[in-house]
Amino acid sequence: MIKSEFRRIAEKYDAKFKYQDNDISIGMGARSPRVIYKLTLEHSEIGIILLNETGTAYVGSVSSSFKTVKHSLDFSINTNTHFSRVFSRSKLPFKIKSSNLNLNAFLRDNQNLKRLETIANKTKFEPYIRGSYEENLFQLKVDYHLQFSDWQHVIEPLLDFYKDFIEEFSA
Repeated sequence: MIKSEFRRIAEKYDAKFKYQDNDISIGMGARSPRVIYKLTLEHSEIGIILLNETGTAYVGSVSSSFKTVKHSLDFSINTNTHFSRVFSRSKLPFKIKSSNLNLNAFLRDNQNLKRLETIANKTKFEPYIRGSYEENLFQLKVDYHLQFSDWQHVIEPLLDFYKDFIEEFSA
């Protein structure tokens, strides 16, 4: 079922889909499954790689690097846990840190980021999103765990967020 969802998304986004199912040794003759789902696509000639791994680790990541028209786009978005939101005045799941006012407005108003916030409100989806410069390229990276139900439902909003970000800020 998850594999077919990745195939559907790959077709929708004209992406390459790779699936790898291996058992890895964890010692003393015991083996653990390791399943990797990988989507590779391009938007405006910029590569985006989404990687989800299940088995011994349930982790996902999305990454891209590109030249930007603006500098000072460094930012991070942390997720406030459900527990911390109970005691906080702000009930929003995402906490944005950036000194760029235009970037803050973009992140606050982006519909795909809002879709991810809705998912984070309903599940234990807790991404760490960051953008920084490395070797004259802007690196956009999202890391998240897959320890929540229907984790494949975050894929499309993540890819759409990347597309929006690239359209707004790439050179």
